[in-house]
Amino acid sequence: MEKLTHFKVGQIVNTQGLKGEVRVYPFTDDINRFDDLKEFYLGKDLNSTWEVERVRYKGNMVIMKIKDIDTVEMAEKLKNKFMYVSREMVES
Repeated sequence: MEKLTHFKVGQIVNTQGLKGEVRVYPFTDDINRFDDLKEFYLGKDLNSTWEVERVRYKGNMVIMKIKDIDTVEMAEKLKNKFMYVSREMVES
């Protein structure tokens, strides 16, 4: 694999509410880039993509609903994980 094929875009730092939303600390200077994010990788697993259902903002945090994460318990398991996108995801 060539270097820098994946970029770290944020970290899930907490849950938000009871319906499975997560709080993401963004690693980008332009938080609105998350509006265009359709899918991402979580942690070191670059074989499974996660789908973004919707995004909103609260201060400097991104509040994200991830497809199939529907409870606070499910969201809790994603805490502290880093989010990555591939070069292709960024360029498309």
